[in-house]
Amino acid sequence: MKKAKTKYCLILNPDTILGDEAINFFIESVKKNNNFHIIGPLQTKNEFSKVNNSKKNLALIETKQVEGFAMFLNMKKFSNIGFFDENFFLYLEEIDLCKRVKNTQGKIFIDPNIKIFHFGGRAVNEIFSYEIELTRNWHWMWSLFYYNKKHKNYFYALVLVLPKFFSALFKTLFYQIIFRKRKSKIYFNRLSGLFNSLIGKSSWYRPTLD
Repeated sequence: MKKAKTKYCLILNPDTILGDEAINFFIESVKKNNNFHIIGPLQTKNEFSKVNNSKKNLALIETKQVEGFAMFLNMKKFSNIGFFDENFFLYLEEIDLCKRVKNTQGKIFIDPNIKIFHFGGRAVNEIFSYEIELTRNWHWMWSLFYYNKKHKNYFYALVLVLPKFFSALFKTLFYQIIFRKRKSKIYFNRLSGLFNSLIGKSSWYRPTLD
């Protein structure tokens, strides 16, 4: 995005399927209202209706945030606030971006004319599911503390996550005692992600997919 020279940029996850005329509808959104930072689509929950966009002329809906799987950015609006915080590896990076937009009184919209189906976790091959689950748990906890520390303060973030910290610690030990090591490892990763965020370490954990 830093290297893009175009007026607009569409961020689109690879595990998405676009409804009819979705790209054209993004362009039509600009014609309706050019004073925006981000426009997001309407996420369809039904895989079988994902390409059935009805060509209605529904108005843009202003919102606080949109999901990161599809984001249409008005590039000139980001010259002062920048793009994603690259300290995030997974989770809350789009929420952080939207919050920074709103902090500058920027506009974020959902265009209900645009329908996109997002597979999400279902797009992952089952043979990698456990390793991906470990990764999710590590980064969710890391990002949760980092996000709240960034936008509130360290003490606020600490109070928020302490119950989760002790819950993860208890469950790590409990599942280890009853010999459910895979389950114990999941909660250990939650504990590790949170601990690393608490002491200010980077989001270093990466999945092993050998």
